[in-house]
Amino acid sequence: MSLDSQQPRTPAEQWKQDTDPLIEKLLHSGDRSLHGKDSLAWMFHIIGRLQSGRFDRIDLAHIISTFLVQADDLFT
Repeated sequence: MSLDSQQPRTPAEQWKQDTDPLIEKLLHSGDRSLHGKDSLAWMFHIIGRLQSGRFDRIDLAHIISTFLVQADDLFT
């Protein structure tokens, strides 16, 4: 199938196509340096670790810290 015969993608479809490989990589990454640098990437990384049961105390400490910051932001 040629590119010209395909229907144009909606912005949501294009976003999904462009980001799915990156998100999949982050879900399975072992990069613990994301916390405090790239919040969205860190969240996807932690989601993958939680889903697979591969988390430890440092992950839990970062999750608790993140929740406390978010709760404080919502409260204020």
